[in-house]
Amino acid sequence: MVDERRTLQELDGQDWGEPETAPTGMVARCLRLRRTPLKNLSAGDVRLLIGQKIGLPVLIPMAFRYLRADPLVESEYFPGDLLRSLLSVERAYWSDNPVEFEQLIAIARSVAAADGKVANECRTFLAASDCP
Repeated sequence: MVDERRTLQELDGQDWGEPETAPTGMVARCLRLRRTPLKNLSAGDVRLLIGQKIGLPVLIPMAFRYLRADPLVESEYFPGDLLRSLLSVERAYWSDNPVEFEQLIAIARSVAAADGKVANECRTFLAASDCP
């Protein structure tokens, strides 16, 4: 288990630069979040970083903790936005992490039975993954 008092920057040993000199607000926010202890990251922070493909091996397990409590947790924008970010993670990650992929499939199945945009995305994801 990862020590959540540490930051992504500490865990990977890479300094990507100063947030104050970042070329965009989004890059600055990501740089700040890389320097934030994991225990202080919100569901919205986790969603953003996953969407930017940052720290996936550390953040995806954190995302699953939120999703197990509420698969349609609203992290920042709409119910299910955190789940939606996981549905868009590249297949290569899931190929290397089959246990997490099975967890995602189980969550997607539970949501796919409902109505709404995220439910539709879950059905599309499951169909593309050859999951009944």
